[in-house]
Amino acid sequence: MDYPKWVSNVVMVKKTPKKWRMCMDFMDLNKAYLKDSFPLPIIDQLVNATAGFSLFSFLEAYYGATYQRLINRMFAKYVHESIEVYVDEILVKSLTTDQHVDRLAKMFAVPRQYKMWLNPAKCVFGVESRKFLGFMIS
Repeated sequence: MDYPKWVSNVVMVKKTPKKWRMCMDFMDLNKAYLKDSFPLPIIDQLVNATAGFSLFSFLEAYYGATYQRLINRMFAKYVHESIEVYVDEILVKSLTTDQHVDRLAKMFAVPRQYKMWLNPAKCVFGVESRKFLGFMIS
């Protein structure tokens, strides 16, 4: 019988009365894995890029921890102009309601094209202020 070289135990962590999160410790696997450094965006720059905008929508995608590089490519033509992206957090920013509706429509086409799922329970639309990456923006 062959045994795998790398094994990670699963631990189930209770989140809410009806939800569970599956957690795994990949420290040993990470030691053997080839390093591929890809820096996360600088939070201060993302927060500062919201200055001057009056309407915001906050969206969260599923499975964010694994795809900063992918999400940067997916939203490349909108990043810094109409959206900011940090791992699984997506911020749509606009000056007017009409502009905001247009930007949301364009933004929603991207996840649809790539069959990416957003978490509706964590999405907030058309607000004037809210916390983003630990900072209150308005």
